Amino acid sequence: MIIRKKGSRIIIVGQDSYRWIITPSEKGILTLTVHHDGIKGQLLRINIESDINESRAMNPRITTRRLLPGF
Repeated sequence: MIIRKKGSRIIIVGQDSYRWIITPSEKGILTLTVHHDGIKGQLLRINIESDINESRAMNPRITTRRLLPGF
């Protein structure tokens, strides 16, 4: 199994290149996936707890709605 080139990034360690991508997996959990670029093999997957929540994210529409009644 390999990681697609589209949407992933490359990191070079020594003379080896690896491809990596971060994707959301659950609410508040991000998954970092790393794969050796030149060899078909196993993927390294790490789940990371994120302190950025959808509930705290602000978008322009919400901000406008909150500002308009006060003006």
